[in-house]
Amino acid sequence: MNLLRLLLLLAAVGFAYHMWGPRRPLSPFEQIEQAQARIDAPVQADADAQGFIPTDVPTGVEHGVVLVLAALNCPKDASQRADDMVERLRGMGIPAKRDDHLPVPRAIRMDQLDSFKRANLVMSRGAPSVFINGMGKSNPTLHEVVAEYKQTQGSADSD
Repeated sequence: MNLLRLLLLLAAVGFAYHMWGPRRPLSPFEQIEQAQARIDAPVQADADAQGFIPTDVPTGVEHGVVLVLAALNCPKDASQRADDMVERLRGMGIPAKRDDHLPVPRAIRMDQLDSFKRANLVMSRGAPSVFINGMGKSNPTLHEVVAEYKQTQGSADSD
């Protein structure tokens, strides 16, 4: 009986140490992820129902045109998803443009800086990045893009 009590006591001490004992230091990658999550939190709070966040309409892209970005050297499946998305959007009658870079003006004013940081955040999360009428999201589904296009077109038409 004493052996059983001793084992239970050791198990309780081990559990307590595991739960409340010293923590292992975070790896540099984990530290970066946590820092990025703290930076992203306020931006994600602004996301709409489809997960798109407000950004400026990129330079040279007309309002009402879906801009699908994937770098020329991105993984083949991401590039194919971007090409497929543009083709399917056009098939639905939604104007779409495929590009490999975000057109930006030569000079960025201070009041535009936050919006460009948001656009950079969208592009840093994976391809393809999609920008629609002042909203952006990385790697959205076709359904999300169509819903966002309809939502932002409706709000643009009522302005």
